[in-house]
Amino acid sequence: MEVTKSKQEKDLYLLLMANLYDIHPNKAIPAVPWFNSHRNKASEILMEVLKNSSYIHDQFAKKTAKILMNYKSQNDIEYVKKASLLRESIDISNAMRIAMASKVIENQLVLRLRKGQSIYGPATMLILDKSFLFSLEEGEEVKFPVKLSDEITIKFSLFGDEEKLKIPEKIISLSKILGNFHYLTMMEKGIIEDQLNYKSEEHEIIIDLQLFIAKSERIKKLASKNSECDDFLNEINSKENVYEELLQILRIRETNEGYVSTIFEGNIHDRCCAGCTFF
Repeated sequence: MEVTKSKQEKDLYLLLMANLYDIHPNKAIPAVPWFNSHRNKASEILMEVLKNSSYIHDQFAKKTAKILMNYKSQNDIEYVKKASLLRESIDISNAMRIAMASKVIENQLVLRLRKGQSIYGPATMLILDKSFLFSLEEGEEVKFPVKLSDEITIKFSLFGDEEKLKIPEKIISLSKILGNFHYLTMMEKGIIEDQLNYKSEEHEIIIDLQLFIAKSERIKKLASKNSECDDFLNEINSKENVYEELLQILRIRETNEGYVSTIFEGNIHDRCCAGCTFF
């Protein structure tokens, strides 16, 4: 990677030198060069580099090549971000289409006591929700409505005797469980499946969990994420592309094979360079 970057920088330097001498063939680049007429950030950067280079072709080309490589790296990162956001936007649209066909009206949680054993015998699981109280033996399950922000308390007992089975009560936080999964997968499938394990020398508890997500929740979440994608894309698109502006001003184009000069493409007249032979 470093070798490639070093070669690109060298190629840019040589190309810049050729362009500079084509535009300003004199011993020094004038204090008012051809890019002075541009009114953007790229022009400001180049004017600053020119002053720091004492108007010498070689110094200006070296410093500018390094700056171009830095802005190229930033530009590549922005390109990857944009491509990722566009891909995510498409995935959201597909997930939205699937969610729209859902028949699940409300969130439903299914808890199943897969295994409830201790050295004292089978364990019973007590589920305490805001509105419900359930008791499950090993192999049993229950299904009840929930909010995605709910926290559900579960306790364990041995034939109704909690004193013998020293297992602290557990809190099932649905928001924490949701945080373990990527939102796109959740909202596309509309169901989360997980397993909770509590094990010690005295007991082993295994709980299967299924959370069915309501159609309205899925649509709301996907719409929110799609809006975020749009905002990020608009932010990227509205940014001034300094890298492209630099290339344009310096009469260079990036291709799949590398960089090429555009010095002889078109016929540009710039009053700032009225005395230059090129113009």
